[in-house]
Amino acid sequence: MELYQYVIAIVGSFFAGAINTLAGNGSVITLMILTEMMALPGNLANGTNRIGLLTQSIAGALAFKKHGRLNLQRSWAFITFTSVGAIIGALVAVRVSNEQFLGVFRFLMVFMLLVILVKPERWLRQTDPNLKLRLWAIIPMFLALGFYGGFIQMGMGIFFLAVMVLTVRYSLVDSNAIKVTIVGLYTIIVILIFQWQG
Repeated sequence: MELYQYVIAIVGSFFAGAINTLAGNGSVITLMILTEMMALPGNLANGTNRIGLLTQSIAGALAFKKHGRLNLQRSWAFITFTSVGAIIGALVAVRVSNEQFLGVFRFLMVFMLLVILVKPERWLRQTDPNLKLRLWAIIPMFLALGFYGGFIQMGMGIFFLAVMVLTVRYSLVDSNAIKVTIVGLYTIIVILIFQWQG
């Protein structure tokens, strides 16, 4: 690798980490660097990207915890079902071809931009501590989120925030605290699956 590639990778990862901690979709940057600039095959880029996700998720979760914005007791169901879905998603991801992965990646880059831009004011609300959710409603949503995160991760933060803010009625800050914690937890398992499959 040339020096400029290292510089671009470090600077791009810095911005991706900040974006992922504040909202989501930073993996667009890191996956583009890995696939387009460093010419890694799609599956290898997908697995390699998880190392950065793990470190930034740990840092983000610790920061939210330090400032009293992380309530794990109220979030056990979100954590459990998202993690189960992520394991299934990772097992599927290691079986798709590089061409299939790149096709999904490029489609989702455009789709995620549209999700963020449509009615941005709906993201601004306070956490509703009185909202009671039934497990039958939570399970499919968070299994699907986890599957997506385990499969590709890119944009998972946006989908997760959409569910947490618009359905579960958490504030954007509280949703982010849960998101970085969940991503950190399931990414440990996902990395092991990618490593196991080479």
